[in-house]
Amino acid sequence: MVYFATMNPHPWYRREAVAAVLGTLLLALVFCSPMFVHPDGMRQGDGYRDEDWLHDLSFYFYLKKALTEYGQFPLYTHLVGGGYPILGHPSDGSLSPAAIPFLLFKPEVAVRLVMILLLWVGTLGSYWLARERLNLPPPFAFLSAGAFAFSGWFPSFMLTGFYVQIFYLLTPMILHVIQRRRSPARDGVIAGLLLYPVLCQSGNGLPAIGHFLTVTTWLFAAQDLRREGDVPQRVWGHALGLFLFISFVVSYSALFTPVGSVLGVAGALWLASKYPTSRRMVLAWRPYLVRLVVAVVILSALGTGKTFSILDTMTGGHYRHGDKDLTTGYRYGRVPSKFGLAKRIVLAFDEVGRLRRGDPPLPELAHLATDTTTPFLDIILGVKKGDGKSFYHPLTFLKYFHRHLPLQTTYRNGWPDNAEYAGLGLTYGVMAVFLLATTLALRRSAPWLIVFAFELLICMGPNLPGDPYRTFVWGIPGFEAFNNPFKYFNFFIVVAVTQVFGAGIFALTRFVPAKAALVVGGGLLLWPLTHNAPIFAQLLSKPVKTFEKTADFYQIHQIPDDEMLGMPRRAIQRLGMSLLNRERFRYDCMREYFNVPAG
Repeated sequence: MVYFATMNPHPWYRREAVAAVLGTLLLALVFCSPMFVHPDGMRQGDGYRDEDWLHDLSFYFYLKKALTEYGQFPLYTHLVGGGYPILGHPSDGSLSPAAIPFLLFKPEVAVRLVMILLLWVGTLGSYWLARERLNLPPPFAFLSAGAFAFSGWFPSFMLTGFYVQIFYLLTPMILHVIQRRRSPARDGVIAGLLLYPVLCQSGNGLPAIGHFLTVTTWLFAAQDLRREGDVPQRVWGHALGLFLFISFVVSYSALFTPVGSVLGVAGALWLASKYPTSRRMVLAWRPYLVRLVVAVVILSALGTGKTFSILDTMTGGHYRHGDKDLTTGYRYGRVPSKFGLAKRIVLAFDEVGRLRRGDPPLPELAHLATDTTTPFLDIILGVKKGDGKSFYHPLTFLKYFHRHLPLQTTYRNGWPDNAEYAGLGLTYGVMAVFLLATTLALRRSAPWLIVFAFELLICMGPNLPGDPYRTFVWGIPGFEAFNNPFKYFNFFIVVAVTQVFGAGIFALTRFVPAKAALVVGGGLLLWPLTHNAPIFAQLLSKPVKTFEKTADFYQIHQIPDDEMLGMPRRAIQRLGMSLLNRERFRYDCMREYFNVPAG
């Protein structure tokens, strides 16, 4: 079997490895340099976004305070919510390696160090993926790495307040380790170690990353077969058909029952064994599967304490936000299924006319976004009214391929007007090269193009006929509570696009000299660099406010959710409860009381 850019210990490879480490570190430092415009800054000044941001970072504070002042590990802290099982919180990083800088340095230094380090690891992983899977020469692999480093996804998610999403940046390096074909045991162990910080703090990110690794390595196996030369091009059809069928069966396991799902998967594999190409496809994936299994074993061993703590907390209570039954978290309204495509078209024309006349909307379409500028498209696709924070309109989605999250936002009814999860900030130049590569570098980039298409379908969710997310992912264990797949899957679109960017620039060498192509690629990367890097200056522009330590406090009984939600805002504030304190919504035996400062 032919592998790309096989690693070896020769001096030329060692020199390239050193250059890759230093070069990608330089990319990360250049992009993150605006973080140091305000050295003492820790927040942006937007209370809505800062609440999420500081909430996620606060667990490092609890850890340091518990170790230095109380001489104990914070399995349970009295510093929040009247007493809280901190280790069981999905965002707690007490057991994560990312907590070490916060123990050694002041928070302003530690948070910048963690952000730069993780971006560097992801950028280095992107470089090696481009070298080995796309077989790009080093300068063009650096272009792929630069496109990844300079994309707007990372600063946009930090600006929106979701610090825990930062651990997604480890994904390219994890994928590189799994696919590099050295020692299965060693590669699997390293991948498991890299996944451990994700388990500690990224919550729903872990199953999303695991799904991406499975999908991508499956397609890598198909490419390995295709590269052998004696396998017909229909191997891609076998790979996609088998994968989609198994995904469909597993995703609908709740409908088919677990036994039915197992039988369906077994039947699909049995049918695959009857066809030589499909059988070779499964065998080609086996080395990747071994590494994935080893990684899961290592991750399970390291994360036992964290996993059981989270399960214990979740069984003791839940958050009031979202559906009370987490297993039905993805239920959302859309055009009733009894309306076929023809019926939708008729309703769409009727509704457009009613809107132009100023008439009220049709009752059966009241839950749709028919007050937008494209009511016809909304009705055809079944876009839910008011659900823009989770499922974006297709046109909104497309424009955010270029845009990053706005530095400032306005709020309506407590929710941001902007699409908080949509900013990818890849810029039009990078996307243009990506589209060019679909023609000039199709064979080289085939796995990444399929990954891009699949992840795009997943992110669109109910905005597409058949709801690809519900059909192929939602029922897989770990995804039942995902009610906004775009938030957890759009990162993988960035990985695919940035990988193909380098291949697209390399394809230009057929028509222009290599140096000219590199100049074009480097020039295009200045766009996302100057477009996205200033976000960091806004993110860390203001210092954290500190208050004098409260001399006394008293405890009040936790108000039931239904009563609290019906109370006036001022009444809640008079009780000393912050309207942004998410822990007040959590009620169980561990959250019976709430601390309120005396006076």
